[in-house]
Amino acid sequence: MVSDAVRAVRDVSALDPGVSALESELEEIDSLLSDFIREANDQIADLSFDPEEYDRAVKRMDTLNHLQDKYGNSYEAIISYRDEREELLNKFRDWENYRDKLLQKKKEIEKKLKDLCSKAHDIRVKAGEDLSERMTDAMRGLNFLDSRFRIDILCDNKTITRTGWDTVCFMVSVNPGEDLKSVADTASGGELSRIMLALKTVTAEKDDVRALIFDEIDSGISGRTAFKVSESLGELSGGRQIICITHLPQIAAMADTHFLIEKETDNTVTRTHIRELDEEGSLKELARMVGSDEESDAALENAAELRRKAAEVKGKK
Repeated sequence: MVSDAVRAVRDVSALDPGVSALESELEEIDSLLSDFIREANDQIADLSFDPEEYDRAVKRMDTLNHLQDKYGNSYEAIISYRDEREELLNKFRDWENYRDKLLQKKKEIEKKLKDLCSKAHDIRVKAGEDLSERMTDAMRGLNFLDSRFRIDILCDNKTITRTGWDTVCFMVSVNPGEDLKSVADTASGGELSRIMLALKTVTAEKDDVRALIFDEIDSGISGRTAFKVSESLGELSGGRQIICITHLPQIAAMADTHFLIEKETDNTVTRTHIRELDEEGSLKELARMVGSDEESDAALENAAELRRKAAEVKGKK
């Protein structure tokens, strides 16, 4: 079509000299198109299509997409999985050698584990002897006057748990003539509370617990024993917060802050109230706990004396 246009314009240019410029432009376009067609034909002649090679490429892409869906979202993940499977396969191919290496490693680990258990046992025995002596002294300070405390370290070198091969048992005798028995089997609720208090007092420097709660620690005690327990609580409160629920004035007097817990009922619903007491309220409540329903000067002086003794224990002025 461009060639036809060139011929038509050439015929017209003989009649109209002004068309000569258009004739030159069309001839140049015709020449460019001829060069383009020749080069395009050369390119097409060099191209080839192999249906079999195309099918192979499509199947390979399908395989790669399937592997990505199953083993990872990237070629790197697929290759990593393949390497892991090959490593495992090589182990199975040389199974006896691989098993022997595992057994040898197992023996080395068992030996190291037994050495650590043995060291832990020696440490426990030494620490147990020291703690037994300190616990006995601490318990006697809580008015267990004829008490004995011993830590038994029972070793079973065939059974190893996450804490080693030892079984630790706390043994106690709180009365004269009694054999040492397990704390869990022999101590009453009140005795167990005092034993725990003794343990917390002895291990205060090693213990990271910043708050302790004692409930019914005054169970079954009174008089001098109650004041001994109060002294221990005061010493223990020097490095941590102590929350103690008590009915004994000797113990209550040791606290820095008092909260009074009361119950009220209207015969249908029972409600419990708790409120903080100021110093005057604390003295009045201590006087009541001593056993005086009347706020007499003597009862209040008795309560104030308990507070002064508690302050001396804690080093207050």
